[in-house]
Amino acid sequence: MKDLYNIYLSMICDQYDGEFPQKYSKDILSLALNHYTTPLIYKYYMNEQQYLSQIRRQMKTIIGNYYMFSEFTDMVTSLFTRNHIRYFLMKGIHLSECYPVCDIRKQSDVDIYIPDTSEFKMARRLLLANGFTAKKDTSTHHLEFIYRSPVGGSQLILELHYDVVSKYQYAPANKVLDEVFNKDSLMNYYMTTGGRKYNVLPPTQNAFYMLHHMLNHYMFSGFGIRLLYDYRMFLIRYNDEIDYELLKKWCDDSGILNFYGIIIGTLKQYMYLSNDIDADTVYEEDICEYFIENVLTGGDFGADSAGMLINSTSYKNITFFTYLKEGHYQMKATFRRLHKIILLWPILWAITFVTFIINNKRVRKASISEIIKNFKDTNKKIRMIKIFEDR
Repeated sequence: MKDLYNIYLSMICDQYDGEFPQKYSKDILSLALNHYTTPLIYKYYMNEQQYLSQIRRQMKTIIGNYYMFSEFTDMVTSLFTRNHIRYFLMKGIHLSECYPVCDIRKQSDVDIYIPDTSEFKMARRLLLANGFTAKKDTSTHHLEFIYRSPVGGSQLILELHYDVVSKYQYAPANKVLDEVFNKDSLMNYYMTTGGRKYNVLPPTQNAFYMLHHMLNHYMFSGFGIRLLYDYRMFLIRYNDEIDYELLKKWCDDSGILNFYGIIIGTLKQYMYLSNDIDADTVYEEDICEYFIENVLTGGDFGADSAGMLINSTSYKNITFFTYLKEGHYQMKATFRRLHKIILLWPILWAITFVTFIINNKRVRKASISEIIKNFKDTNKKIRMIKIFEDR
């Protein structure tokens, strides 16, 4: 792998001990800016005056957002707690607590999972009655709400999840996800930060969720180094509480055991994760190298997210019928109840297609040809990591 990438990764993992790399200084800074990791390289650039203004500008935004979203998180969870709604805080300030300093992790929204259907509906009504606005989006696993802060007028985003991640066309994966994250299986797990207590996913379930969250980003739009860094810091923090055998069983049953191996191998090869953490997992070094280079060239959460068609599984060959299958999957994901009525399928297909065209024009701003090309490219990436089964 390129020296540039090795140096950058060693810096964000606080492992770089060589002289300041003037040769790569601009490129490392560019990577840090693109991946929102400037707080992690700041100490190496303290004597480089020509770069400090850019670094401090991004750091100011990241740190400011942390405290803004901390207050926002407390406001939302307090609302749910007062109304006896059982929630699980996902990512956000929970992961920030795993970082060397909690306010250096970029925050852009708040994710909350409510596994009980009736309580989810109650939460939606509560949000709308308390100044939130529902945003129409194309997600198949959460609703998005906007709240305008009374201080400064910032628009804050809440993603209210009825599923932890998007469904796949691979039924065994969906079955395992439903079993692991249903309301009866999940136990409450409380963490405290800043004197405030929040309910979060238990460590083993959280490790499993984060894997599927990464996989969703990889399949749909790629992702940046922060997701890997989040997982690294989470494993370090909760290593003693994670049941790795159970985690790997869930991964195997849901068809992502190879993906888990790539994540662990990448973290150990390039991001200084201790070999003592899940020492039994095997991985292919060349695949890990390809994977980390793909992540580093993608930018924060991927560079190609605009023109994406959902890849819900992998395909040996892509034909016209492949797109019909993906369209049918999208229809089922969008109309979670109505799709069970087969007579309605022609109408639901038509609505799904029209919505797809409108979203391409207004939201994604991408041509059909661009989306098809990205779909094919993403399918190659998915086949490389050997997830699920060929369709």
